[in-house]
Amino acid sequence: FSRNIISRVVSLFVGDGMPIIMSEIDYYRILIAAKQKDIRPYAKKYVRAIKRILKCADIKALRNVPRNIVTMNSELTVRTGSGRIIQLKLVYPGQADRANGRISIFSRLGMCLLGKREGEKIKNNYFIEEVVYQPEANNDFS
Repeated sequence: FSRNIISRVVSLFVGDGMPIIMSEIDYYRILIAAKQKDIRPYAKKYVRAIKRILKCADIKALRNVPRNIVTMNSELTVRTGSGRIIQLKLVYPGQADRANGRISIFSRLGMCLLGKREGEKIKNNYFIEEVVYQPEANNDFS
């Protein structure tokens, strides 16, 4: 995985010059997940990129994460450029199931979602319509 590709992937997250906002628990859990030996081969290419993103992240205490931010285990709706609405949930690799909208953090789309706000463009013509459920906003810290 070349540095150029990693730089392009990282620019998807910090392209506006602002670091992503994330909770402290997500920060540490993602770091732990990145060290797991059973990461699928296709996901390994994202581990190095996510570590770079985490270095630039604005880490917040659990109760200080804004409610409109996508965090781990958030449920959200995404609007495509054609107006189609898709229901997604951002999850850790072991819980991923793309067919049911459960997107791994160690995927290109998953990395694009983390730390984004409602109304924000995530890639191409995809926009975050609404953060329907955010664990931090619901005091769900499991």
